[in-house]
Amino acid sequence: LPAALGFERPNLRALVRPLLGERGRWLSRFRAEWRWAEEEAGEELSEADLERIWTEGTLEERSWVLDAVHRIDPAAARRRLEEVWKTEKAETREALLYALGEEVHPADEPFLERTLDDRAATVGRSASFLLLRLPNSQLTQRMAARADAMLSGKMTGLIRKSFALACMPPQEVDASWDRDGLVTKPPPKVGSRAHWLKSVLALVRPGRWITRFQQPPAALIAAVAKDDFADAAILGWAEAAWNFAQLDPACAAWFAPLGD
Repeated sequence: LPAALGFERPNLRALVRPLLGERGRWLSRFRAEWRWAEEEAGEELSEADLERIWTEGTLEERSWVLDAVHRIDPAAARRRLEEVWKTEKAETREALLYALGEEVHPADEPFLERTLDDRAATVGRSASFLLLRLPNSQLTQRMAARADAMLSGKMTGLIRKSFALACMPPQEVDASWDRDGLVTKPPPKVGSRAHWLKSVLALVRPGRWITRFQQPPAALIAAVAKDDFADAAILGWAEAAWNFAQLDPACAAWFAPLGD
């Protein structure tokens, strides 16, 4: 809200005004430069105004237009984006993609799936980020399948039974990993297999493992602790808990045991 109230351009103020709500209008009373929010809204932006801002505005203004239209009519927002997609620079394509982020819609999936093949890798990774926000997207399923293949669990011991997890990262990966937004080249002093394991686990909702293995997070962490790839697995889960904290309620159960 402070960021929105801080806009100075009239076009941007008109776009964010409907989003401020009662709390935004209350907050605007505390600074003189924010008091515009309590003034009369005046006429709403017309379709012609939106079109002019979309074609002539700054990147920030164009992103706000795309976000505002997408919240009301996702198909119309995608049409706007597709019409200019081939003529925009990579950094512009990436920024405009993020305008869909807060309200990414299942109907956006076909466009985003095609965007994974963008000529700029950073744009493809941005599309990957958005697709992973959709719990049933094809990318979400592909990433989960990769992760499932790398973890197996079983009960051990005859009298004192305990649960153990084994990590089995692949020996090699194919080009589909890069297409799906995974950075396959490991950083210095990190083994390829450990890097691949961590990278994939970081992009899978942590609640999946509670459901699949029927174990709480603390037990899962203890179960993998003796594996050669334990550090990579735990780091992957930690990144996943952070990545999906607002999307997967099960993340809340991971933070304390991960901290321990």
